[in-house]
Amino acid sequence: MDDVKKFFKKNDEYNKRIPNGFVDSIIRLYDYNVMQEIKESLFHHNEERISKDLQNYLFASNYDIGEKVLCPYTNEQIEVTEQFFGTIEQYLTDKEPGTEGIKKYRHEVADKLTVNLQQQAQLEEYPYL
Repeated sequence: MDDVKKFFKKNDEYNKRIPNGFVDSIIRLYDYNVMQEIKESLFHHNEERISKDLQNYLFASNYDIGEKVLCPYTNEQIEVTEQFFGTIEQYLTDKEPGTEGIKKYRHEVADKLTVNLQQQAQLEEYPYL
């Protein structure tokens, strides 16, 4: 992008054909897109971290904001905060952080997890049912 900026600064003829600030806007857009791609690649390509984040999220969904808990699946200490939930939820849902919709989503996740764990415990206790 530095080369693009240098090109337009050196070539007055081309520079006159574009609006003032256009190159700077393109550079900012480019920088923003690169940062988004880096962010996505860091999140999407680290499967082990994604797995731990999801396990922590599911475990923490059973606790209230402000609690500090140790996740038995990842052995990581979790401080249950809106920011903790929001970081994961931005990839899981299209709902706005802090809204009733996201709170309902969290509650549904916790309920489904509880039901699944109960069913799993029953199958382990009575495998022939």
